[in-house]
Amino acid sequence: MRKILTFFVLFFVANSLFAQNTWDGTTITPVTHSKNIYTITNGAELAWIAQQCNNGSLDFKVSTVSIAEDIDLGNHEWTPIGTEEFPFLGNCQGNDKVISNLRITGTNDNVGLFGFMQSYNTRTTLRVSNVLLENVNIKGGKHVGGLIGYAEHCAFDSCYVLTGTVEGSEAVGGFVGRTLYTACSDCFSNVKVTATTNYGGGFVGVNDTSDGMKLIVTYCFAKGSVSGPGTNGGFVGLNNSKVKSAYTVTNPISGATFGGFCGENTKLGKFENCYFCTSFNSSIQGIGDNKGTVDVDLDMLGSTNVQMMQDGFVGTGSGNGLNGSDYGKIHWSPDLKTPQTPANERHPIPLWYYILK
Repeated sequence: MRKILTFFVLFFVANSLFAQNTWDGTTITPVTHSKNIYTITNGAELAWIAQQCNNGSLDFKVSTVSIAEDIDLGNHEWTPIGTEEFPFLGNCQGNDKVISNLRITGTNDNVGLFGFMQSYNTRTTLRVSNVLLENVNIKGGKHVGGLIGYAEHCAFDSCYVLTGTVEGSEAVGGFVGRTLYTACSDCFSNVKVTATTNYGGGFVGVNDTSDGMKLIVTYCFAKGSVSGPGTNGGFVGLNNSKVKSAYTVTNPISGATFGGFCGENTKLGKFENCYFCTSFNSSIQGIGDNKGTVDVDLDMLGSTNVQMMQDGFVGTGSGNGLNGSDYGKIHWSPDLKTPQTPANERHPIPLWYYILK
């Protein structure tokens, strides 16, 4: 009898914990920081972060939002964290916890889990790391992304957006809508992207000018599909910055102008060691409209998905990462100004083969 009673008590506790982490769409629970760290354990607390930021009560400057538990947002309407009027000025540490069932509807600009992040000065880079999103269904206007709509002077590391749809009018990306002076490293997205007007990208809609090309998109990849009537790319819709050691197996890709990797590359746009998949469309070009200077024999290479799975392509390192045995090591110094050189940078490992197959 005691064993049966113990079982039911444990069952009740487990279900109570589960219920706490499945947001009901309305509850907002205040969070008290400890040494400028706001520890988040459920959707109600995360909604409080959005509320306080968006109404101008707190900007979270020099603070960190730390996700301590998996969070199910329950497919209830989500309000993105940060607006153009009141940007989120803090950092976020996801701790490899999964935030699932994110839903946003409407036509607002700057939408995603985060809406608008912008550093409080040009010498400070806001950091977001190890934030994992699964099953997103997002609709908005301009600057729409799975993780964030608009990011300026930010750095994203080891984050992903996995499964779902991201739709907007312009600058729409599976991971981020628009970047400006922003770095992304070891991140990926695998969603269906639709840009109803222009510039859809499997990973980023518009990748804008970096400060001396020091903050760049590197060691990232995209899978899924990209569609819309304008200019679209398997990885980036419009590139006005630098992308290095990244690749995409996005399919299908469509638009008035489209490329396997990039829709439009400006005069300032640069690519280094980037790959796109030719398995689904053997005649597709890496860049739809190239206004810059790119060595297509070295830095914009078409490969089949079979080639991407060969040992020679993935390099000699071991491990389930973009850089084999080097995966997990930092690629930037703490000041984000000195790139570190991974062992297999010429041959990024197709992480989707290990995780998404």
